[in-house]
Amino acid sequence: NSRVEGMGQVLRVGGTGKLKVNDDEEGAQPSHYAAGYNRNGDVLRLLLEVGEVEQLKVKEEVEWLPMHCAAENNSSVEVMHLLLEVGGPEQLKVKDNDE
Repeated sequence: NSRVEGMGQVLRVGGTGKLKVNDDEEGAQPSHYAAGYNRNGDVLRLLLEVGEVEQLKVKEEVEWLPMHCAAENNSSVEVMHLLLEVGGPEQLKVKDNDE
């Protein structure tokens, strides 16, 4: 996918600093959005390649991991498999504080 390739080039040249910035009002990171709103795993795969697996451990405001976002928003099986493969099954045991 040329869009994903272009994004990858920008991240590789410009750095990954923006991948770790909580500038979203809910504290979500790009990996939360990639997991929750992309049915294709390419964007999430790219973010993980460039920004490493630690992104999958970052919780946003209600203690959600990217795995929670994927499950809540009916992400694809491909995305769920990628999250489990890279982040491990312990993600499934993390509780949120959403009431």
